[in-house]
Amino acid sequence: MNNFNLRDLRAAAGAPTNGSGAGYSYHQESKPSQGSGGNMFGGRKSVFERGFNMDSIFRMTDINADVQSHLVKVYTALCMTLLAATLGAYVHIQTNIGGMLTGIATMGVMMLLRQTPQNEHQKRMGLLAAFGFFKGASIGPIIDHAMRVDPMIIFTAFLGTTMIFACFTAAALVAKRRSYMYLGGVLGSMMSFMFLTSLINMFFHSSGMNMLHLYMGLFIFVGYVLFDTQMIVEKAANGDKDHVWHAIELFIDFVEIFYRLVMILLRNQQNKGRSKEDDRRRRR
Repeated sequence: MNNFNLRDLRAAAGAPTNGSGAGYSYHQESKPSQGSGGNMFGGRKSVFERGFNMDSIFRMTDINADVQSHLVKVYTALCMTLLAATLGAYVHIQTNIGGMLTGIATMGVMMLLRQTPQNEHQKRMGLLAAFGFFKGASIGPIIDHAMRVDPMIIFTAFLGTTMIFACFTAAALVAKRRSYMYLGGVLGSMMSFMFLTSLINMFFHSSGMNMLHLYMGLFIFVGYVLFDTQMIVEKAANGDKDHVWHAIELFIDFVEIFYRLVMILLRNQQNKGRSKEDDRRRRR
């Protein structure tokens, strides 16, 4: 079973963490004759015409079939957890349950899940869904606030998070195995720096430091997508097939990126509102 770390504990509690693969060959087609219905790629199908699936990525890697099967379970569990988190955020918007209690509940469920044997699969999946629900409720207040300012903030943040997560996951899978493992120490040091500076900032209340934490935190958790993905592959290759816990690690990365994008977009929107208000006052 995996050990806790500073990132997992702070993220689970709902507190801001201010804390070469095998090549592949192209299918060569005959060059279309002039006046025929050839495309702009000279007869070669584009990625949109060929279609896209996870098998396309796996064929570009040296990940064996057993690890690939494990990854499918991990990402299936991750999708379920994201749905539970969405439900938790929605329930908060309707009932206002999110806050310190749901943050404590999130940490409690995470610790209980860590203590539950892997052979109790149904219980662990239930705990995983509960973890996602309470985490979603914990970030519900900021989602509710952002929706009141501009509902497009949530859509843009979710779309951006999904694209970032998908791109860096694919990069980690197709890259040479263990090529991003060095990031663990670097990211851990940056997390420690952010934790210490956030404690100091409790006395100074610097808005500049808060913005630094937002952007640095975004950079850190994007890096963790690379690191955690390759770490999960290595653990699975060495016999650790705990797809529930691995889904939690990726879920934390996804939520932390989403949270920071929401905060950044929200601040930008509020700054635009202040600028417009200042312009109106000057015209008067």
